[in-house]
Amino acid sequence: MMAASPVLWIVVGLVLAGVGAYMWSAPRRLFTRPEDPSEYRPQAVELDSEQGRWLTRTYPRLLILFGLALVAIQIVKLLSE
Repeated sequence: MMAASPVLWIVVGLVLAGVGAYMWSAPRRLFTRPEDPSEYRPQAVELDSEQGRWLTRTYPRLLILFGLALVAIQIVKLLSE
């Protein structure tokens, strides 16, 4: 039962890294309407604005780094048991 917690955190870390990779590869899909890609969702930040450029540059990298760090820490913890 002790190994379930590190394995769960490894899965969570991989999911975070996957979400970050998806956001990095196709950020406009998250902020545009599927039926009309030229229209932004009302709540979305415009990607061409200063804040939008900062969000699409920063958050995917942070998610990937945090996810991979979480996976690495949990693998070390799992191997040290």
